[in-house]
Amino acid sequence: MQTVTYRFDATDIVDHWRVQRRGNRAILVVRIVMLVFGVGYLASMWNVGVFDMPMPELLLSVGIGGAIALALVLLLVHYVPPAQARRVILQQKSLRGDWTAAWDAQGIGFTSTNGQSRLAWGDFHKWRESSRSFLLFQSDVAYSAIPKRALTDIELVMLRDSLLGAVGPSR
Repeated sequence: MQTVTYRFDATDIVDHWRVQRRGNRAILVVRIVMLVFGVGYLASMWNVGVFDMPMPELLLSVGIGGAIALALVLLLVHYVPPAQARRVILQQKSLRGDWTAAWDAQGIGFTSTNGQSRLAWGDFHKWRESSRSFLLFQSDVAYSAIPKRALTDIELVMLRDSLLGAVGPSR
């Protein structure tokens, strides 16, 4: 049986959210709809003659609009998720304590200050790996996570091999 102990930080939580959303069709549909509406908005501006203004004013307008859009994207991508993750850690006491994961050929167990669970490998319908974590999914929204920084190189390979053998390839 292999055992590792770790504590989550805000960077881990943001990584978990990012990995969980990867491949989410609803998010892809929202992005496509936003792109279509953006192109439609530009086309409607073209039809009403907005782009007929002199070049300096047009460049200034496009530049200001682009700067605002870029600032919003940077805010939403780089500031909001870490702030949300820090807040979640403050709210959810189980994330503040030490966690222990122990696995063998039959499954994996997790122990924290709030309790413990043991799951057979067959209880997971998929798993994903990022540069920072392993996420083991019981459903599309319920997952268990193990930060890679808690694993030695040998444990990392052993956990990946256990997941590949019992659950199948990462998806």
